[in-house]
Amino acid sequence: MRTDPATLLKNLEPSLPTGILGLYLCGSAARGAQGPHSDLDLLAVLQESITHQERRQLVACLLTLSGWSGHAEHFPEAANRQPLEFTAVVRGDVVDWPYPPRLDFQFGEWLRSELMAGAVLESQPEPDLVAFIADACQNHVTLFGEPLYALLDPPPAELVRLACREGAPGLLQELPGDERNALLTLARMVTTLETGEIVPKDQAAHGLAAQLPPEDGSLMEAAAAEYLGQSVVDWPAHRDRVESLAQRLVSAICR
Repeated sequence: MRTDPATLLKNLEPSLPTGILGLYLCGSAARGAQGPHSDLDLLAVLQESITHQERRQLVACLLTLSGWSGHAEHFPEAANRQPLEFTAVVRGDVVDWPYPPRLDFQFGEWLRSELMAGAVLESQPEPDLVAFIADACQNHVTLFGEPLYALLDPPPAELVRLACREGAPGLLQELPGDERNALLTLARMVTTLETGEIVPKDQAAHGLAAQLPPEDGSLMEAAAAEYLGQSVVDWPAHRDRVESLAQRLVSAICR
């Protein structure tokens, strides 16, 4: 079920931390190009770090608003809700773009088991934040607060390239069970290194597929089609091909 941003904001507002400077809709939703499997990405820019109590309150709220179809077995109450990804940064932690930048708070459905068990996620260094904010600076919708450009400068291009190279190998660990997203993320990293732009995942996959041998290109096209809800892929049936392609893409990104 798709989440309406205005309704989401109304439900979130009572649980948002004090000192929030702005909240922004990012990613495919901001581009108007969400696939049926897409998260709804939110970025919050803060004046100061979220307190322990605010973290608990925000997590409790997000657990009731977010969900994922893959939770049908273990968390059936959340299976019919759209997944939300909520990322928060303290403005002072990223204003001069140290590397790796510091993530103050993050919520995503991959964390549901830990969060339901009472985990409280604290501030931590996060290289992936570079590409996320670079994309947000290019494509976002202000839900409330100051314009994003008034709070943050885009990360330097060399930092985006470094984050791609350092982040790519970790995607090999995520490949089993998340083949589509891993391949699409690698395709976008390749495109970013070649062009300096962060483009939608399906666009990156189509562009890369045209440069690959036919067998590899067909895998990329299959990932893009599934992302857009046009097909369902039996990824375990293509395990060896997927692993081989992913490893070669990581090598190309890291060279």
